[in-house]
Amino acid sequence: YAWNEISTAMGGAGTKLDFPIENEVVWMVVDLPFSFRYYGQDYTQIRVSDNGWISFDTGSDYDFYNWTIPTQYGVEALVAPFWDNLNPVPPLPGEENVNGIDPDGIYTYHDPALGGFVVEWSRLPHYKPEILGLQTFQVILLDPASHSTASGNGEILFLYRQVNNNDYLRMYATVGIESPDGNDGLQLSYG
Repeated sequence: YAWNEISTAMGGAGTKLDFPIENEVVWMVVDLPFSFRYYGQDYTQIRVSDNGWISFDTGSDYDFYNWTIPTQYGVEALVAPFWDNLNPVPPLPGEENVNGIDPDGIYTYHDPALGGFVVEWSRLPHYKPEILGLQTFQVILLDPASHSTASGNGEILFLYRQVNNNDYLRMYATVGIESPDGNDGLQLSYG
């Protein structure tokens, strides 16, 4: 375990993604700096969600609730280090902060020394104010050119700096990966 901070608010060198309207702009498509093989398919883009997941499916399917893996709901080709209903948007002037805390945001960074692409969800509260705590975690896609595997698929790391998996209203967070066809996956945590 080696945390590489990329949040600019915490002194990192990442690029902050702009989620301008709370719970309306819920993902952004981001170009990868290398081709990444996932379940035998090569991808050059990912969709980054405000709710703690990325997907190699860059379409428009979406569900802000987290489900089991695999699931018929939401997106396929899902990589979920901490899928829950998170809030990356600070309140407008004069509005009250969710949980009394300004969220930091979601960042991306290509780290050539590591040979990977990092997405960080930094100090995000839950969307519902009664669910307390902040979440800070990362998913890292390792460049297959410098981190080869026997299968040819890329390696994925989940790193956690601070999580409070306490969403008792909606089955806590989901952690795992799902295949591009949505019929297979590896669920590490749900409910």
